Amino acid sequence: MEQKNIITLITLVIIYIFNFSIYSDSASERKKIHIYVTPSSAYIDNLNQKTSVIGSSDQYLTLMFGLFDNFYLGLSYTNANKNRERYANTSPLYFRQSQLEFNRRSEYFTGEKLILKSQFFFWNNFYTSLNVGLEKGYKINENLFSTNMNNYLVIQPYQKTTIFDDRAFGSIGIGYRKEFLSNFIIGTELEFGYLGARKVNKHYTFDPGYSTSLLNRYLITKDINEDRNGSARNYHFFSIYAGIAI
Repeated sequence: MEQKNIITLITLVIIYIFNFSIYSDSASERKKIHIYVTPSSAYIDNLNQKTSVIGSSDQYLTLMFGLFDNFYLGLSYTNANKNRERYANTSPLYFRQSQLEFNRRSEYFTGEKLILKSQFFFWNNFYTSLNVGLEKGYKINENLFSTNMNNYLVIQPYQKTTIFDDRAFGSIGIGYRKEFLSNFIIGTELEFGYLGARKVNKHYTFDPGYSTSLLNRYLITKDINEDRNGSARNYHFFSIYAGIAI
């Protein structure tokens, strides 16, 4: 269903663009400062693998400044919110209740990011882009409160902290941006990028009295998408944005 929504969104944008007269904004007509927000975007992960991941992204705020006639340079920023979640994992002989505090949306490459963007208008309102950015790392805290085995409640003092370091990424893209009604802009862009690998550090705190069964509990309830969040990969990123021109 989510793939169909993305395809529908892309189709509507293409229809919108070609319903307008596609003429080139000359250097004198195109404003020097473009400020726009990306309220709608789609991120497609691991395109070279069969197990692709498709997710929606956070909003981006972008500021672009026209250095030359058709060349813009600027910054884009997004800040994801942290989520606190409780979950339970059960098996016939085992019950576990944990609490996770982490940025779940970072699984889909939507953590806090700062991006340096450059755009060159090569024909009419179409442009190419080169983007380099940094994704901020995040931390997962996992606390084991209790287990229930054979109807006996036992407190299990155990904590695991996983720290994901910052990582760099880069992309090239092609987009379309048009000014209308003097001070408004609308546009869309498709990026092809590479997300670098990052270090993953794990820290454990537990009572040695329970250490004999710690490994088994860890294997049963291992962290969600941990390996994927640390590895390098290719991605595609499609966005639609709107804003003002000054």
